[in-house]
Amino acid sequence: MSVTVGLYFCRKTGDTAFMADTTQLAQLIATRLCHDLAGPIGAVAAGVELVGDDISSMDTETLDLIGASSAAATHKLKFLRIAFGTAAAVSPASLGELENVTRKYLESIAGQSGPPELMWATSDHLVQLQDGVGAGAIQLLFNMIILTVEGMPKCGALTVAVEASAAQAHIAVTARGPKDGAVTVRADIIDAITDPSAVLPSARTAQALYAVALAHELGGALSMAAQDNEISATATLRPRP
Repeated sequence: MSVTVGLYFCRKTGDTAFMADTTQLAQLIATRLCHDLAGPIGAVAAGVELVGDDISSMDTETLDLIGASSAAATHKLKFLRIAFGTAAAVSPASLGELENVTRKYLESIAGQSGPPELMWATSDHLVQLQDGVGAGAIQLLFNMIILTVEGMPKCGALTVAVEASAAQAHIAVTARGPKDGAVTVRADIIDAITDPSAVLPSARTAQALYAVALAHELGGALSMAAQDNEISATATLRPRP
């Protein structure tokens, strides 16, 4: 199933009013992708520059920098290709790799505290989700992972749950903060999902606007809420006829 996402200025579709056109959204998503990849790619370039033309001068620290940065860039690209690429990026054969792709992505964006603990959906449920709704549902799932992790920067645990039947499909991604320490939640992400018409499109909100539109194109809706020390993104989708 190929999904084409379009957002329109102040034009209501059902109960949702979108506030960005397709060109603007593409520009903002491209900006976001460049920002995500600039760090590790820049680090690789810096390491190569330190070495210069004399490979023999490469020390262990520089070699480790180049290796870790190139790995981080690769892991981010694999994850973001599924989240923002075409439906062809998600094949039935790749469903078994989604958990590992997600784990590597979480490692690539982790801070000093390390990546969050990941509880992943069962393979059978993912197969049912793709068979019932299409590859676009997997893309939405990956977007929801991005949103929840960014919605709670100090995420300590991430749970991905999927249920699919002939009547409807349900995706829930929940990020939980650490047991100790202050929990920070990005209200701008929740606001962009809750009421897209009230949000100014920007590189910070484009991700949420895209996910809302993607859920709509899949015949469903996306919601997000924060409570206590967790933030959850939930999508209910309509299976294909």
